[in-house]
Amino acid sequence: ASLSSKTQWTELKADKVFAKNIENVYQGDLNLYVDHSNTRVGDGTSSNPFSDFASLVDYLEATPIIKKSITINVVSSGNVSDNLYLQNLSGGAEIRFRVNRNLILNGNGANSAFYFYNCDNHIIINGGRASYDSSDGALINKFKYGVFFNRCKYGVVEYIAIDTSG
Repeated sequence: ASLSSKTQWTELKADKVFAKNIENVYQGDLNLYVDHSNTRVGDGTSSNPFSDFASLVDYLEATPIIKKSITINVVSSGNVSDNLYLQNLSGGAEIRFRVNRNLILNGNGANSAFYFYNCDNHIIINGGRASYDSSDGALINKFKYGVFFNRCKYGVVEYIAIDTSG
């Protein structure tokens, strides 16, 4: 099969595609949501958020070239045992995680709550703390590293408490 121009096609479906030059560019929403209390299979919207980090990861890694800034709103609250492992993102745009101030991410045997591998996007995690020594804001609790950037170009962790005693 051949395509004479991109404007002629809006969708192409195939069982298998073998090509070296296909770019899977993210075309999704600018705002995504994760709520661990959601019991349905979520699509990442505010009205139907992802129910865990694994669903978010599957969604983002399906189109790993992210060329527009996106915000991931982790609206979960209370004690949650989950961790995020996100890898091989490119495109250079900003990916901002806004973590609910009332969230406590508890260690569940994983080394870190947030682990990023081989990403060239600007990754920023904000936990909503008012200041360094305040008791409000999100907490990463009992993970060995808390947040880990491995082979990433740019990572910032701001306004979040990290207890690495676990």
